[in-house]
Amino acid sequence: MTICRTVHAVPRPDGRVRGAGIAIGMGVLAVGLGGAAQGAPRGPDPCRIRVQTFLSPAGEPFHADPAAPPPVAGWFAQADRDRDGRLTPAEVRADAVRFFATVDTDGNGEIIPDELATYERGVPDISTYRDGPPDRRSARGTPYGTPVGGARYALANVPNPIAAADIDLNRATTRAELSNAAGKLFVGIARGRAALALADLPATPQALMLATCAARAKRVRR
Repeated sequence: MTICRTVHAVPRPDGRVRGAGIAIGMGVLAVGLGGAAQGAPRGPDPCRIRVQTFLSPAGEPFHADPAAPPPVAGWFAQADRDRDGRLTPAEVRADAVRFFATVDTDGNGEIIPDELATYERGVPDISTYRDGPPDRRSARGTPYGTPVGGARYALANVPNPIAAADIDLNRATTRAELSNAAGKLFVGIARGRAALALADLPATPQALMLATCAARAKRVRR
């Protein structure tokens, strides 16, 4: 089962390239929630990451090269079914249903433990301790509430969206549970707005880290 995607640019039907809500270019950051959309490729990343990652509200991963536009643009274009440049909770729920079918390999309407384990193996980004476990004996350990697992690449602090959607804790996530969880997460981000443009989306923790590194590198060059 192929889950991961690499996103380099997102064309519109008219041939133009859809901008991203988060763009980092040689120390310049434009972040959602009021930030201007940017879509131009960036230069070498000062943090030297190997890949940019975005995890959708349903848990679908999108990847892009460090110098490419942010991968959140690929998810937005995919979920924006009517191509109006705005994303609604209904579209986010529909996108979750589509992705659910790729994880529910036996088609029984539930993601059971074996299917969840297969998904997790195919998406190492959600591993809580991917970069090594925090040292709980050290004051420098991971503080409570720090984004871990997939939350490092997501719009909200949810390490594993599929596992978290299992609200009745019966070790099986249904199509409705994942769809409702994704929609609820998006409604929380929208804060009363009926729809969001790409530029309205908040920055992921990884994007904020890249912005910090870019700004630091810019100061060093001066």
